[in-house]
Amino acid sequence: MEINEKAVGHIGMRNRIEKVKELTGLEFAQTYAELSELAGTNVLANSVFGTSYCATCRAEICAIAQFIGGVAFIDRVGRIAFRRFGDNAEEYTIPAARRFGADLSEYSYQVTAISCTDEDGVTTVTDEVPGGDANTRACIPLNGYPYLWQEDEQARKGALSRIRDNIAAVGVWIPGSIDYAGDPTIDLGDRVYLTGGVTGVTQSAFIVTAQTWQFRGPHTLIAAGAAESAVYSNAGGGGSSGGGGSSTTIIEDSLNYVKMRGIPGEISGEPVTVALAVLDAKISTMLHISVSAVVEGSESGVTSLSVYLDDSELDMLSEDTIAAGELRTIHFEQMHSAASGSHTLTIKAVGAGEIRRITGSVWGKKISADASMIRTWGDASAFRWEDVLLLKWGDVNGTND
Repeated sequence: MEINEKAVGHIGMRNRIEKVKELTGLEFAQTYAELSELAGTNVLANSVFGTSYCATCRAEICAIAQFIGGVAFIDRVGRIAFRRFGDNAEEYTIPAARRFGADLSEYSYQVTAISCTDEDGVTTVTDEVPGGDANTRACIPLNGYPYLWQEDEQARKGALSRIRDNIAAVGVWIPGSIDYAGDPTIDLGDRVYLTGGVTGVTQSAFIVTAQTWQFRGPHTLIAAGAAESAVYSNAGGGGSSGGGGSSTTIIEDSLNYVKMRGIPGEISGEPVTVALAVLDAKISTMLHISVSAVVEGSESGVTSLSVYLDDSELDMLSEDTIAAGELRTIHFEQMHSAASGSHTLTIKAVGAGEIRRITGSVWGKKISADASMIRTWGDASAFRWEDVLLLKWGDVNGTND
């Protein structure tokens, strides 16, 4: 949702937050005092300056999450909420016996510095905090950050150092992803501990930066932050030894996200494309596909949804009998392998009725949205490049506008 507010000079964070509330109709879970406590500084004393403001509500929420050094998400009562990483009060452990599989880095990870390049091309880098070895330390970029406008270098470093300290307080964690029996009380930003199996006899900290779960499938937790050329171990769970054996593979980045473009509309007896993602895979990878659709039947009959990769049908994801006038929400998740290169991933529907709403996302290692494929796809006029998004740091929840 666009803010469409042109202003000159300083614009306070209070003004930005109130504008987001007005446009979205949503409340913030925290008061200004609570946000200040999370950030470690008075949020009401901070502002954006000149043209360095966020153009959309989504971008503003992401910027506040970056300001805090944490994550933004929608809480269980529908409010916009923020939290620091690793802020959960109780220790939560996931033993190998509860895990179906794990894809974990052989090297741990810790944020020890932050860099930021402003709209004028000026780059500021904080000092490193001590701790960790050469395989764990990381300097993460915070580019396009609107709350860094000071001209004084020391003031800029001070503002970034506060964010660095908030993230560095999490300590060392293991990047990767796990599938396990599941627990709906797990929240984004939680620190959980893995024991047994590939993680050995000691506890390994795991920071939840993204998650998906469903009734008839595993609860998937993702911890972003793999350093380049990190070595990963893959192991199946289900027993104290981790089961399934192990192997290693080299990857070069953390998990990335591409948003699918939903195409609501009428469906019939012939396959109709109802969602699309165009992506480029730098390496061969497993794609984690998550789709939710609201379907209304025009007459009683079977409605099916299938996933296609490069026009080849991979799998029928859902097949449901829907009565005339009935509204039904269909959600599914699938894993499919993809070779390196450019790919078109489509969801096609067959049935009698209408797709009222559909959303989807694709996770994978070293994937990004591919603009060239939008231009060559048969119905390119129906899409905007801005609608196919790569998840950015500070936006780990993938919150829509």
